[in-house]
Formats: sequence, structure tokens, C-alpha cells
Amino acid sequence: MRYNNLIAGILLGFFWISPVFATRKVLQPFQCQPVSSPENELKLCVLNLSEDEAQWFILKETRLSERIPVAPQSLSTVDDFQISPTQSFLAIVSVGEGHPILDVVDLKRLLEHKIVKSLLSINPYPGFIHIEKWQKEQLIVVTDRLLTYSTSAETEKSYPLGLPEGEKFALEIATGKITPLTPHARNPIRFYSQQLYNSHQWEVAEAITALVSLQAGKAIPILQQALKHHQDAEIKKALREAIEKLTR
Repeated sequence: MRYNNLIAGILLGFFWISPVFATRKVLQPFQCQPVSSPENELKLCVLNLSEDEAQWFILKETRLSERIPVAPQSLSTVDDFQISPTQSFLAIVSVGEGHPILDVVDLKRLLEHKIVKSLLSINPYPGFIHIEKWQKEQLIVVTDRLLTYSTSAETEKSYPLGLPEGEKFALEIATGKITPLTPHARNPIRFYSQQLYNSHQWEVAEAITALVSLQAGKAIPILQQALKHHQDAEIKKALREAIEKLTR
């Protein structure tokens, strides 16, 4: 902690010497991670500013070695970042207007050429996502979205199906493969089938939509049982429509 405070003080001094940053407020947290062997004491650091994009730096020991002019996440606050064990990838969770987005970039290209090449990007809106850890070259993330199901809107994927908080997925950066790790993530049809009997009607409606989206034909008997269970006219109508769509 004292080391980080020392580095933060050095960077603050750098900012306030520069007229460009003289009026910028620094936000927490200030974060650094090693990007080379421990002997070199080289670190990649990020500093969040209230009225500007996050600022990235290379520090050697306690000296500012190099400022990276291109921020991986412009106009966003960096909530967390983690470097892969081989130092090939940089995973970043940034927050814009209170909403998190995950990006994985080519770290070597960023450091050597100051070029940001996004290899993977996940916008979990309206849900959340955060980094748990790197496991070899797989990134383990925690989210409340079903990442194995997505729809495309223009150039960006969306993940409309919700899950309980705390579901985990492994992201293989080289191939883009997404592997579910926790029970509801592995078997979403079972989860949404159970949600058909939830006491909250909006959750029942979401479960019906999810089963139709997943083309869950094997859930038809469960939908038929739920139709007998529910008394609400809107829910019964949605169940009938779902059964009809899945039997086509």
C-alpha cells in the first residue's frame, strides 16, 4: 500500500507539473501490475481521472519510464485490469456511466507499438461482469449474463438472458470459445424451467422468453405443466405462445 501511495504521489506530481492535467481530479483506485520479470521492477499502471480518459503508464522502479498515449478504454474509468501469465493479454473492466464492459487487448502490441488491438469484448448490459482470475491463457469471469447465448445488434453483441449473480465462465482468448463453469451456466434450460414457478411474474416472463430464445424444445412438457399451474391471464398467454413457437 505504501509503495502504491509513493507511486501515486510521483504520478500526481507529474500531472500537476503538466498544465494539461492541472485541473484534473484523480479518482481511486490507482493500480499497478508487473509486466516483466521482478528483477526489472517494470509495472503497468493506470490512473483514473474524473474529466478525462484513464491514463496508462510504464513505471521502472519508482520512476515514470513511459506514458502510453493511447488509452485502451477512452472516456471510461478502469475498474480492474489483470495481465495474463504469459503477459500476452491485458484484460480490462472499464465503467462508463456506471456500466461495466470487459475488453481483452493484445498487451505486447500495446506496449511495443502503442496500438490497441481488442481481441475480445463483452458488454453485459444491463448486467455486470468482473474478472476473477487468469487460469493459464483462459480468463475466468463472473457475471449475471448467459455468455453462451448472444444476439447481434449492428456491430456489437448483446447478452439478453440473465442468470443469478455469481455465475462463472472461462474465456479462451485465442479462439473466442466461452465455457460455462457453474451449474446454472452449464444447464440454463433447467434453470429457466425452474423459474417458470417463480412467485414474481416478471421472472416467469423472462424465463419463458429465455426458453424460446434457446429453442428449448425439451422444455415443452414443463411449459405445459406451468400452463396448468398459473392463473394469470398474461402469463398463460405467454406460455401458450411459447409452446406454439417451440412445436413448429
